[in-house]
Amino acid sequence: MVFKDKGEKMKKFSFVFVCFLSACAVTISACAYSSPENKKNTTEIVKASRETATEFVEEITVGWNLGNALENHPGYDAWTLALEKNDNSLVQYAYSPETLYNRPLTSKALIGELAAAGFNIIRVPITWYTHLNSEGKISPEFLNRVREVVKWIIKDYDLKCIIDVHHDTGTNGWIAATEDDERFNSIKERFIDLWEQIATYFKDYDDNLVFEGINEVLNDEKSWKTATAKEMARVNELEQ
Repeated sequence: MVFKDKGEKMKKFSFVFVCFLSACAVTISACAYSSPENKKNTTEIVKASRETATEFVEEITVGWNLGNALENHPGYDAWTLALEKNDNSLVQYAYSPETLYNRPLTSKALIGELAAAGFNIIRVPITWYTHLNSEGKISPEFLNRVREVVKWIIKDYDLKCIIDVHHDTGTNGWIAATEDDERFNSIKERFIDLWEQIATYFKDYDDNLVFEGINEVLNDEKSWKTATAKEMARVNELEQ
């Protein structure tokens, strides 16, 4: 959807993040395979907008994480050097191939097998920074690849899908819950721009597509254990 003002955007992002947290709670606890008589028919997914995150969660049977695929990355330093050498050109798959972690390319057949096995929500971790130029704009080729996978999940197999911002956070990422006001404001501005691009690109999808704001964001000490109250507030501010 397209937002008319920041208030609308904050409400939408808050809602989808609550959806993600609730979905995590359900998918983590669903460690046993759901029997055919208990699981819902995945061809009967509700297409209308849901009023609450609870409604979304109630439709979930069991989830699967598409790990070591679209979040592959060679490391922040390698990307930075490549970007500098290419004089602002977009960093392409050569620096972040899906097969970097020794798994095959994600295929439509794989999604079909997961749907047949009873999974009805798939989380797709995504690392974006290796596909950004120096202005923070996402490579159209990479957006098309993400959309291809999302389409298989939602439109071809009637499953739900979660996409996130993955290794842009963490030890070598550019997103941090820093106490440095100037640095944080710069991060926040870039972060908002990134999600505006993603949300605009997927504006024609309904709420079977959920946005997970950030994954494992760390503080200046690159840790979860030493966070201050201000740093924890920074995390909440980014999520909003």
